[in-house]
Amino acid sequence: NALSSQGIAVVSAAVSPSRKQLIGEVRVEMHGITGGDDAFLTKQAIKSVTDSIRRELGNGRTGRELERAVKNTVYGVLWERIRQRPMVIVNIISV
Repeated sequence: NALSSQGIAVVSAAVSPSRKQLIGEVRVEMHGITGGDDAFLTKQAIKSVTDSIRRELGNGRTGRELERAVKNTVYGVLWERIRQRPMVIVNIISV
């Protein structure tokens, strides 16, 4: 199964769609991912996801579109750095 062989990445963020803003900081947790405990990899993922959320909100994307963009961003970072495609769970709360 994908979880046991590739690991899992969980992204959490809060956004204000009406103000088109990210609220607070993005959290990224990785489990069972090669190098997932590497602080540099986590920081890179957080920065990339933060940039992606801001860009997508600025383009008026919310809901599933925003979640899909964040998921693709995480896939891109992890594939580029460690050649893995773990399960990615995105939890974006609109406030």
